[in-house]
Amino acid sequence: MMALAAFGDPQRYGTQIRKLVRLGDDGEVRIDHPWGSADSSTPLLLGGRAWTADNVAEQPDHERADLAAAVQEVFAESIVHIARHLQRLTRASTLVFSGGCALNSHLNGQLAADSGFDTLFVAPAPHDAGTAVGAALYGWHYQLGQERLPVPTDAAWGPHPGALPTTAVPTGYRALTDLGPALAPTVATLLAEHHIVGWVQGQLEFGPRALGHRSILAHPGHAATRDRLNAIKKRAAYRPFAPAVLAEHATEWYMSAGDPS
Repeated sequence: MMALAAFGDPQRYGTQIRKLVRLGDDGEVRIDHPWGSADSSTPLLLGGRAWTADNVAEQPDHERADLAAAVQEVFAESIVHIARHLQRLTRASTLVFSGGCALNSHLNGQLAADSGFDTLFVAPAPHDAGTAVGAALYGWHYQLGQERLPVPTDAAWGPHPGALPTTAVPTGYRALTDLGPALAPTVATLLAEHHIVGWVQGQLEFGPRALGHRSILAHPGHAATRDRLNAIKKRAAYRPFAPAVLAEHATEWYMSAGDPS
């Protein structure tokens, strides 16, 4: 939804979607019956069409993008509504946000700007597993009275990569190992020539996002690179990619580049 929304016009279906969602006092969010039910198969009537989970892929791409944009906008308004209530309730300066919704980076930007908190912290694994870790840490410290564990400085909590067997390299690929100091310039040359590189270093990262230890690297200079990457990952053409920028050049590319630490 987040990726497709970037290509749509939220105004087209915004009024209709907004009517389905009620923002009440005390941070309450209600979705009109029957659409608020997880197992509801009731069609949503929009633009003269009956939309369902089963037929959404059959709808024109531009209309799907418009619906995604409207839902994204109303979704973000709802989360910000809850966050503002929490800030009024707690007067806290920092909001810690986790769970699957925290994987929506566009929402996170709106939370940072509009929630009323001075600081927004999104853990490296903002999905169900990351939330479980938070619950375990809460139980360890607040319920069992144990000392706080050290604050992690990164998400590299997994094992180091083992030796790569020759049989594991697919046809059309080659492994670059044991290059020592020559590894970085070799990879830079490959990227400049628009090759795609699978990058493995250090311990495995915790969470559903590649953060530099298990990543696919590619030069963004050719539009065809996007199509090649999406074909490799077997995903929709509108899905975005994360830019990698040297820290000293971050402000040239990011509107809100802060302290990278």
